[in-house]
Amino acid sequence: YKDFILNNPLNGIVDFSSIPAVFFNTVNIIYGLPSSNWGNGGVAGAVLLENVSNKDYNQYLEYGNTFGSFNQKTNYLKFGLNNKKIISEFKIYHQNSLNNFTFNSTNNETTEQKNAQIKNLSYMGETKLLINSNNNLSLIYFGQNLDREIPPSMFEGYTNAKQIDNNHRVFLNYTHLGNKNKLNLKSAYYNEKNNYLDSARSINSQNPCESYINQVEFKTMYEQNHNFTFNLTNSYSTSNGLNYEEKVKINRTALTGCYIFQNKGWNQLLNVRFLLNDQNITPLTFSYALSKTVNDKSIFLNFGKVFRLPSINDLYWNPGGNVELLPEQGYSSDLGLKWNIKTNNYQINFSPSIYSRWIDNWIQWQPNGNYWSALNIKEVWSRG
Repeated sequence: YKDFILNNPLNGIVDFSSIPAVFFNTVNIIYGLPSSNWGNGGVAGAVLLENVSNKDYNQYLEYGNTFGSFNQKTNYLKFGLNNKKIISEFKIYHQNSLNNFTFNSTNNETTEQKNAQIKNLSYMGETKLLINSNNNLSLIYFGQNLDREIPPSMFEGYTNAKQIDNNHRVFLNYTHLGNKNKLNLKSAYYNEKNNYLDSARSINSQNPCESYINQVEFKTMYEQNHNFTFNLTNSYSTSNGLNYEEKVKINRTALTGCYIFQNKGWNQLLNVRFLLNDQNITPLTFSYALSKTVNDKSIFLNFGKVFRLPSINDLYWNPGGNVELLPEQGYSSDLGLKWNIKTNNYQINFSPSIYSRWIDNWIQWQPNGNYWSALNIKEVWSRG
């Protein structure tokens, strides 16, 4: 979102079910290798969330309400103001679902799901200051309060386990537009607190995390057909969670260069990425994409080197973390065809593709004695 990754630094993932879709008006899926430009671990792809402000209104108000099965209730409110110099928007989203569906148990008895309620309260505020035609400044706040019960497994008895998340994210962006170039200065601050509670097993696991992200990005164009992008990003994350022996941190700086060439239906893209991980230089990663469009048909090819560093939990979780973990690295490629058929009454889009991906030192949590541990397993070849 806004060129910042939303993945939690502790476990390296993001829960899409907790992000309100109504907060965003554009969702793009980046397939394959170019996704590595948006952060560590973009091995298979990336999802880009955007919210482009509509400048054609003075004020707007939108309200929605949804009712569904298993006591699901969802509602949201959005409103905005625009006085030509300042654009402000505010959004709030609320979801509550008991999720008490029925299923056949291992004894072939109809059973109602227990301890599966979900509560989600999310809010977002954005203010954009149009300084002049070439400069603007925006400030965004994205907050969430999540309360999710953890249902028992098929062979588990009573449980009252739940996970409570309180997330606060602030984004600041300054943009300068030149004749054929664009400069972005961006900063973000995340304060994320995850608390896992299970009184039946006397578990109170608190997992706080703070992140500071700063970016400098410069884009320029040469003779209409050549586009260059340079991005320097530093990410610093720290946690003093109860499951670490001491306060832990990761400090990673990435320099990315991107070149795009477009001419007569040909499109070429070259990405190069250098990463400094706590003062250690990681291997160079790159990707190359080629596509050719003729009428309604296009063929595309991607290949390159991929690389993913372990998360904080992979390295430091106690028990099971492994500071000796090696990064995942390998090569990926895909080949595909896009075919669009349009008539007055219908449109058909057909896009078959094949891919192959070789990853060495794949990180996976596996049983290791009395607990699970993060380990580098052997080379993995996935294709399809």
